[in-house]
Amino acid sequence: MRLAFYPRLVAAAISLKAGPRAWRGLPDRRLGGWHTLTRGLGDKRCRVRAGGVCAVPALLLGALAALLLALPVYAQAITQSSSQQEVPNFPAAPTGPSAPTANAGSISSILSGSMLGATSSAGLSLHVHARAEVGNEPTITGGNLANLKTLTGAVPLTNTQITGRLPSVSVALEEIVMPGVGVRLSGDMTQQMHEPITNGDQEDAFQQRQQWRLNGYSGQKPLYFGEIADAYLAMTDPTRHGGLELGQFRIPFTFSSFSTLEPPLAIAPEETPMTDLIAARGAIDYQPSTLVWRRDIGMMLFGQGNSGTYMFGVFNGSGPNRLDDNGDKDFFARLDWKQGANQGIGVSTLIGNDVGYPGGLAPTAAISPVPVLRRMYGVHAFFDLFKIHVKAEWLQSFEAGMDHGPRRGWYVDLDGPLSSSDDVYAQYSDYTDPSTPLGPPYHTNQIAIGEAHEFAPGLKWRTEMLWRWEQLGKSVQDSYPRYLTGVEMAL
Repeated sequence: MRLAFYPRLVAAAISLKAGPRAWRGLPDRRLGGWHTLTRGLGDKRCRVRAGGVCAVPALLLGALAALLLALPVYAQAITQSSSQQEVPNFPAAPTGPSAPTANAGSISSILSGSMLGATSSAGLSLHVHARAEVGNEPTITGGNLANLKTLTGAVPLTNTQITGRLPSVSVALEEIVMPGVGVRLSGDMTQQMHEPITNGDQEDAFQQRQQWRLNGYSGQKPLYFGEIADAYLAMTDPTRHGGLELGQFRIPFTFSSFSTLEPPLAIAPEETPMTDLIAARGAIDYQPSTLVWRRDIGMMLFGQGNSGTYMFGVFNGSGPNRLDDNGDKDFFARLDWKQGANQGIGVSTLIGNDVGYPGGLAPTAAISPVPVLRRMYGVHAFFDLFKIHVKAEWLQSFEAGMDHGPRRGWYVDLDGPLSSSDDVYAQYSDYTDPSTPLGPPYHTNQIAIGEAHEFAPGLKWRTEMLWRWEQLGKSVQDSYPRYLTGVEMAL
């Protein structure tokens, strides 16, 4: 028997929840629904219990584990009667000391064939990615919350003592069952959130860290926030140079890797003294970014032609680890025109309808859902200038009903080699929100420079320094440096 369509990649990701609300059936205040995938079912809805705890999440995890065990048997029966096919020559994923350690679950690794090439052999593998850092953390000082609510002029800042931290840990299981078929289960444990807040657990962790920072980094430090990262199936047909991805994964709206330790401000939110000030004045869930760095549940077609690649997807629009909250879907498209492997330009767009709560997710906020019209657009390009690799993006997002105007951001990322094991990099990022929930516009920009050294495959050391400027309206501003040194490890 010969299969006309060879799947090329199956990937799924899983992690256990962390924190005091984990595995508890608490209502999702943003959606007004129930987050059943990572917190179980509510007391009144859970009919399967073990030891007083809702057993439905455990049963779901058990079913996924059983699927992992069954897939090799199924694949072996197919491969015995299947013939090998050529794998298309997709552009290679970023490499070099300054490139982030492997993110095998990203769409870039699927297109590059790094997980499931024609020479891939069946087997189960475990991947661990962790980053440890030492650095400073500027914070607001010199006043209580009442003073912050009336503050004008320069924001009083202080730098914490140099401290060590473990910002994130990711664990993934990959099951390669045959050339063209695989399974990936992964989960993330993080301290900061670089994606939009979409459920109550995320909000709890976000506000705990926020209050901790407003208290001058004193008191009990908030716990890590853990959640399912990716949980998806992806397949490719080498004869058509394309494939399908189905499940929960990061929408490839932007580039998947950057030279800096964190994604640019233009695409992913960052905790800053100014956002703490905005929170102290009442906008507790404000995240400064175009928020295009996001995961969702859906399906996506991708492929490659003679002059570029394409991606078309349909998503729930409700965020990760959540059921759909309305009958509408988000529609995503990305087109890239490429000249060789190191030069190209592309466009991205995401359009959909959702429901939201302008009052935020705070227990004291008025819960009044409003329809949200989501519109996101982006233009990106990359090329080599002598030995320097250049990446740049311009982004705009607008959620009518939640935002008062379109959020805009852009960045330029430069990366060049010093030697076979050393890279230097620089990045400029700029973000503007014309009207925050408080009314005044918010603007921030930053310059980051750094050096990366690769000790061995999967082990990298970085030193990075940045300077950030922030402004709220015309009367409140701050600027400060940050310096970090850290080690990234991928096993």
